[in-house]
Amino acid sequence: TNTMVAVKVVLLLFLSRYAGAQQSCTTPDNKSGRCLSIGQCPTMIDFLNNSPKPFSNDVKELLNRYVCTYEDEAINTKICCPSDPIDISGRNKEVPPPPPPDVLNHENLKLLPEECGQINSDEKIRGGTEA
Repeated sequence: TNTMVAVKVVLLLFLSRYAGAQQSCTTPDNKSGRCLSIGQCPTMIDFLNNSPKPFSNDVKELLNRYVCTYEDEAINTKICCPSDPIDISGRNKEVPPPPPPDVLNHENLKLLPEECGQINSDEKIRGGTEA
């Protein structure tokens, strides 16, 4: 299926750690899990199926942190399979820019005209001298 092909490609590209198989493990979120083949981990399959394609760098980095063993072929790589759903919504969120300054209370507001539009005035300066 397409899911398994996508999972194998991701494993070939991003997984490269060593550890024991079928053992208890700790996820990157400090939760308990079992070291399983990615195809045996419904939590990870659901996460990958629900992640936008192509996978973002955040998803790739997170997947790499779940690896608990790497064998001769990437398709044999095992991950720390959590029992709870994987959520990256709170990770690496961009900090919103600060709000713009309140110009209505600026000390120089009184220097601006009260109405919009062109200003008709004979008081013009050119080249630093009065015209």
